[in-house]
Amino acid sequence: MSSTNLITSKEIVVKRFASDYSHEELLGIKKSFKPVAEMSRRRQKISNAIVLTIILALVISVAIPEIFPAVSVSLTTGFWIFGGLLACLFSLLIANLTPLFKCPACENRLYNIKKYCPECGNQLPTVRHFPQDGLRCEKCNKNILIRKGKRYFKIKFCTFCAVKLDDQGV
Repeated sequence: MSSTNLITSKEIVVKRFASDYSHEELLGIKKSFKPVAEMSRRRQKISNAIVLTIILALVISVAIPEIFPAVSVSLTTGFWIFGGLLACLFSLLIANLTPLFKCPACENRLYNIKKYCPECGNQLPTVRHFPQDGLRCEKCNKNILIRKGKRYFKIKFCTFCAVKLDDQGV
């Protein structure tokens, strides 16, 4: 996915912005987004645990023949490599099942970078195309960068309506 695809030329109609909501409404929006954020964090932890398990398995596959010389190197290595490949596939599956987040306030997709910084909610500089090195937020100094389909920022605020969705970010 190229970076230039993230800013769409079609304008999304946002009827209300963060400043238009009452404090109670903002809390309700944040509460409705909480299960999605928790599920995303849980999937990320599982994916990280799988990757660490693969690394441990590879270390063990190298160490076992050294500790137990009677064990066949090819059998041990083959077993761990096969298990590691299955775990990698499972980890990729979990990572790719991450939902496309939508703002509960304005119903826009949160992966599209629009008007507001996803880290702090500050208004971003106006650009027609996403720069190669991302946008830099003037308030929080974060680089809002998406490269090869991976985002290098956390989503705490909606980039369309600036409503705060999560304290930790997803």
